[in-house]
Amino acid sequence: MNIFYRKRFLIFAIFLCILILFLDIYSTKVAGADTGDSDYEHALATTPKGLNWNNNNFVIAKFPPKPANAPIDSPSGKKYSYDNNATIVRSKNPATKDTSVISLTNGTYQVGAVWSNFEKGNYFDLSHEQIASMWIYFGNTGGEVPGDGMAFVLQNDKRKENAIALSSTGIPVNGQSLGVWGADWDKTNLYPENIAKTAIQNSWAMEFDTYKNLLTGANEISGEGVSFDANNPGTYSQHIATGFPASDKTYVKQKAGNTNPPIYYYTMHHDNFIGIENLVDSNWHHVTIKWSPDISVNSQTTPTGGTMTYSYNDKNPDGSTPDANNIKSTSFHLDTANFNLQSDSKLYWGFTGSTGKYYENNLMVFESIPSFVDAEATTKIHDNTQNRDIEKNDSQVYPNDDVSYFYNLDYKGWTKTWNGINAKMNVPKNIHFTSGTVSYPATGNTYQIPSDKFLNDPASIETVLPEQLNQDSRKAIVELKGHTETIATEKLNVPSAHASFEGDNLITDTNTIPFFIQARNLTLKSNFPDIKKIGQHEDVDIPAELEYHDGTSLVSSNMTVYSSINDKNLPSFKLNDSNPATGFMLHLSSDQLSSKINIVKFYVVDNLGNKTNVITKQINVGGTVQFGSVSPQLNFKTMNLTSPNEIIPRMNNWQIDVIDSREKGSSWSVQANASKLTDSKTHQEFDGALIYRDPTGKVSYLNNDLTIAENSKDNDDTQEKSITENWNSQDGILLLSNSQNKAGNYSGEINWSLIDSLNNK
Repeated sequence: MNIFYRKRFLIFAIFLCILILFLDIYSTKVAGADTGDSDYEHALATTPKGLNWNNNNFVIAKFPPKPANAPIDSPSGKKYSYDNNATIVRSKNPATKDTSVISLTNGTYQVGAVWSNFEKGNYFDLSHEQIASMWIYFGNTGGEVPGDGMAFVLQNDKRKENAIALSSTGIPVNGQSLGVWGADWDKTNLYPENIAKTAIQNSWAMEFDTYKNLLTGANEISGEGVSFDANNPGTYSQHIATGFPASDKTYVKQKAGNTNPPIYYYTMHHDNFIGIENLVDSNWHHVTIKWSPDISVNSQTTPTGGTMTYSYNDKNPDGSTPDANNIKSTSFHLDTANFNLQSDSKLYWGFTGSTGKYYENNLMVFESIPSFVDAEATTKIHDNTQNRDIEKNDSQVYPNDDVSYFYNLDYKGWTKTWNGINAKMNVPKNIHFTSGTVSYPATGNTYQIPSDKFLNDPASIETVLPEQLNQDSRKAIVELKGHTETIATEKLNVPSAHASFEGDNLITDTNTIPFFIQARNLTLKSNFPDIKKIGQHEDVDIPAELEYHDGTSLVSSNMTVYSSINDKNLPSFKLNDSNPATGFMLHLSSDQLSSKINIVKFYVVDNLGNKTNVITKQINVGGTVQFGSVSPQLNFKTMNLTSPNEIIPRMNNWQIDVIDSREKGSSWSVQANASKLTDSKTHQEFDGALIYRDPTGKVSYLNNDLTIAENSKDNDDTQEKSITENWNSQDGILLLSNSQNKAGNYSGEINWSLIDSLNNK
């Protein structure tokens, strides 16, 4: 046995040596321990956040086997590569270590192609709006001229996930082809359709071309594609452009000089051309590609066209928006007839790339997969003190104004849920957040963001959203509550702040608008309760005091107090020594407090025009009774099938609260009535009704007003009571099914009425 193993090892060692010698003779240049390799490591070490996949969402194309009579060398003696050089690796950036990275090329005379996996539901659907967002990287190679670039491709080639541009002799087309355009490898070719046949068929491509192929002299035409860019507009040698690789109109025949026999070469017609000074800068750049189909005619599945928009450099790796001059973007109409689709609207999508005499590191990271999830994040800022939305560059926000930042997530589609969403919201300068919630309109659920997230004025608020977004629950609203900077002796800037939302199938982000906080040297303060209950015919004195933040001395006679009750202005008055600025009283008589609920507002203006903040207080005469928190949406449990006389229980916690600040002995009752339930899509009515089952087991229908709760106060304290707190799974409001209902999503309305007395029985 020992002899056998020794012989086996020896044979393997000899074979390995032979293999190494073979590779040394025939391999193309691959980045090793040189500057190209260090650039590759730099790319992985600085990789931005992108999607992670472990289920083969993308396919590395399998190129056809090398033909038996295929040439080894190009006309100029360069080596062909018959293998796909693309690989999928992981980020080495500790902050984004789970990000998947596609590497297309890293040496000379290579070809790479990676396509979406149809079997995993990954495709580009022309019948819907689609967004593909990604990071791309073109890395330098130690000072050498870079080449050649890569292309984003949509295709309906019969080779599907194995599509690649192949020469007439079966060679994967490198160099200026980028793996997608046809091969201009025949100096005697008279017909552009011969080039078009070698391209990826039924395709459209957006190229990121890093090498300008512009040779046109008869002695320069080598028969390996060197002229596609000879007629490009502009002065930059690198560019972004689009076109149809399999269309003979893409390739324009040219004649090189007056040779005999004649020598021909082809330039390429570039659509939507944008010159770029330097794509290859060893930095990650963001690209967003958006498709919006034309309105379908005669209910066609596949639209005849649509608008394609691409934006390059539209986001920095930290999520901020670059200078507008650095963003390159264009929109154009795209004719879908070139895809030669029959009854389907789905295309393969992916990236191809190639190199020739020169090379670079070509890598990419995806943030979104078009057919998986499409969602939009938007923001709004509301000034709660002034009860108005803040606009961009608004300058009428004041110190210590209460504000709410809203981050709205809108799920648009498509085939997968958006789950495990990690929300990270940077806190703008001069804003202090103190609390927050996450709410879902479809489920009616609201969750508090843990209070420890707001301790010590953090630079960002980060939380994982508790529910997924999908076809049935499309919206999530994150609200962060806080206030502007308390003291502002000069005008303060509140800059735009980035927020990211990173889930399993999508990474998206947004930025808040910037605005200004007005300078305020004079501040008004009051320790009077925000809500005060008083008896009938009772006067009220609201204490307050003034302060200059720059140390200016207070002169009472320079101060004028302005006030209102329920938006009705009261006479203004000046302060004096008996009612000084250092501590004065706003006196309100009982006849001025004529309503049960009185909203009092007041502020002070000095003789120089400095205006204080507005203080708002609520004074309740004799107390009030009113609804507190009421769930905007209430749900019942999902059932596979319903049977006759089946009771369907509630889902989640229903919240209907009543707040009573009246005197002892006051009473109230709550009544409810409900509409029919219908399916919003089919308009089918649910065969059944909402019922109320009381603790004794008595069942009543909610087709008319029905008293479901009542209470009498036993003290003078303000009481907040939940009418659902004692409901269990067998009582309270339930859903009764009369028969076996069809599957659907049924909805209706419950009307709540609060009556400030007990129900007459």
